[in-house]
Amino acid sequence: MATVVGTIFSKLVNMKVRPLNDIFIAGGREKTVFLDLIGGLNGINAVQTDDEAQFITGAEYELETADATRLRTEAESVTGVTPSATDDVNFTNGLQIHQESVKISDIALGQMGITSLNIEESQALIESKLDNEIVKKMGVIKRTANITFLANTDVIIPTSETVKGQIRGLSKVGELGFDTDLSAAALTKEAIEQHVEDMVDNGALFNDPVIVCRLGEKRKLSKVYDLSANAGNTPSRNVAGQNLTQIVTESGVTFTIVPDQDAPVGELIFSELEALSIAGLEVPGKGIIYSFSPAQTGASQQETIQAVIGLDHGPYRLHGRVSNYTDPV
Repeated sequence: MATVVGTIFSKLVNMKVRPLNDIFIAGGREKTVFLDLIGGLNGINAVQTDDEAQFITGAEYELETADATRLRTEAESVTGVTPSATDDVNFTNGLQIHQESVKISDIALGQMGITSLNIEESQALIESKLDNEIVKKMGVIKRTANITFLANTDVIIPTSETVKGQIRGLSKVGELGFDTDLSAAALTKEAIEQHVEDMVDNGALFNDPVIVCRLGEKRKLSKVYDLSANAGNTPSRNVAGQNLTQIVTESGVTFTIVPDQDAPVGELIFSELEALSIAGLEVPGKGIIYSFSPAQTGASQQETIQAVIGLDHGPYRLHGRVSNYTDPV
């Protein structure tokens, strides 16, 4: 029988009752800046999917033209105007299956407290080899999610049980929102300012905007906005326990720079943080992230961990991307 390991569920097999995030805090060393920023694996929202394993990330309606031609004469107000309808637009993303498995001999299971994660605060939580291996496997899921959530290309919806599903990553979402291809020209402040203005015209809100990029791209961005010359006055903010640098554009929009080495090389991804979260398929009676024990063979214990998750990003217009640029002069 499966045993749930999510934060609002029961427990791991052969472990004390405790939420999964306690184990992450104690033993997880994986650096997943973006994933942590949008809630981490302990902040997954349950979603419903259609028959094609897609979920709705946002729904909007197309705006009709609003101008002086929509004003009416008295005669028109009496006879009534011709009815019209607006089209609804749904934005979707897919889900992908993460599954990892561990197998520990009964002899190793008896070695309590002898683990590679048994350091500092981890000593109170990681009590066995099985615990140790589960934490490391959860780290693999966490890293894989961070990489694919950022760099995946377009969504792949499985056409059969043998086809691997894939979500649409944030880079692709930015491309579909508003993509500025600089055609191998140097990155400049003017190009970024124009991109921000174009995103506003395209419907971006910028309530809590971020720029996600690799450290190398952050250095280029810092040079463009001359952040080193104003190091003492550079604005910053703390998000999910991380102190992040900010830039203020000439249009008055303040962007928080999120450096993550899993972001694609040569890209600046402009995104609305409020629209981003992790979606998960909740299995009845099991949860979103859960473990189960296959049939035992021999003197060993095997655990399999599974999570079916995806990136919830909202409407495309909230995001953008600057790409194909060279180093600033």
